[in-house]
Amino acid sequence: MSCDITFYQVALLLNGIDQNLLPDYARRFGLGKLTGIEVEENPGLVPDPAWKLQTKGEGWAPGDTVNLGIGQSEIQVTPLQLPCCWRPWATAAPSTALRSWK
Repeated sequence: MSCDITFYQVALLLNGIDQNLLPDYARRFGLGKLTGIEVEENPGLVPDPAWKLQTKGEGWAPGDTVNLGIGQSEIQVTPLQLPCCWRPWATAAPSTALRSWK
């Protein structure tokens, strides 16, 4: 069984409030931007309505938010962004910059 249906429903609910809500929160958790760790990295991509219109010349559809809600579509996340995204929950502390060890 898949729990994707739950994420579909939450994504549709968020899309109904504001199409930018899910992409904005993804960025607040550190996705789509550099982590600040002292390594060469790519910021990745969190697609949103403005990005889709500019890049593809198409409007944002509820299905775009659904796909984003299950981690599919055009989203590009780096392996370094994921621990940074989850760190505040894992440590019960505010997010702070991570550092690499030598």
